Amino acid sequence: MLSVRPFSMRTAGAATLACCLLVLTEAGADGVREFNVVAKKYEFTPSRFEVMQGETVRIVIKSADSKHGFGIKELDVKTEVPKTGEPVTLEFVATEAGEFEIKCTKYCGKGHKTMTGLLVVRPNAGSQ
Repeated sequence: MLSVRPFSMRTAGAATLACCLLVLTEAGADGVREFNVVAKKYEFTPSRFEVMQGETVRIVIKSADSKHGFGIKELDVKTEVPKTGEPVTLEFVATEAGEFEIKCTKYCGKGHKTMTGLLVVRPNAGSQ
């Protein structure tokens, strides 16, 4: 089940922004694999995410410029990202193995169609 919870986070300069661009490569203590994403014309940073099938995925996304969307159609994941820079949190379970295209779901200009990413869900050894 998809849970979308907007929340507020204040940044304290460039050092905080740089920290938010890092991708966590291992699940946290709570068993959730979390990614911090920045959306800007016409890219997601980072744009590729790898998880294991069955993992809970948390994506915290904020815009650096204008209103954007973030969607993974095959997994029924979709949200709008406000231009204010306030983060939006998506959380879902990666139930299916495969590669899933991520798209900006809110028109953001002439390069909108090129604003894509990729979610790679690796199968668990027991699910092949």
